[in-house]
Amino acid sequence: MDLKDNYIINIIKQTGLSRREIEHLIAKKQQDLKEISKLNVLYVICKEFAIDVKSIYESFQI
Repeated sequence: MDLKDNYIINIIKQTGLSRREIEHLIAKKQQDLKEISKLNVLYVICKEFAIDVKSIYESFQI
């Protein structure tokens, strides 16, 4: 599992959105923000939903 998957799993757990809905959000944000990576888009989405990204990153590092 990579960091992107970790972000997606946490978004699913904390928002109840489906993976498909999250992928749609990612695609829309990437279209709006043009040159931003998928990982950075996931970070932005987490922040919008007030998800603690620090804990996601730290759990990935273990």
